[in-house]
Amino acid sequence: MAPKMLKSKVLMFSAEDYDDWKIRMQAHLSAMNDKMWLIIDDRPIVIQKTNTSNDQTTETKQVIPKPRKEWT
Repeated sequence: MAPKMLKSKVLMFSAEDYDDWKIRMQAHLSAMNDKMWLIIDDRPIVIQKTNTSNDQTTETKQVIPKPRKEWT
């Protein structure tokens, strides 16, 4: 016997039911990844890299945003 698949209701935003929507959205995102809601609640993650330009000394390394084309 095949397992039953649960169909989830689409989480459409509604200003009238905001409290219910927020709780359901938190649960939905947490089901994908435990820290997903924290990213949304705090702020987006900025992917960074160490600046490797020649004017930097080894003691004063600077961190800069990593361009999207360099993301792996």
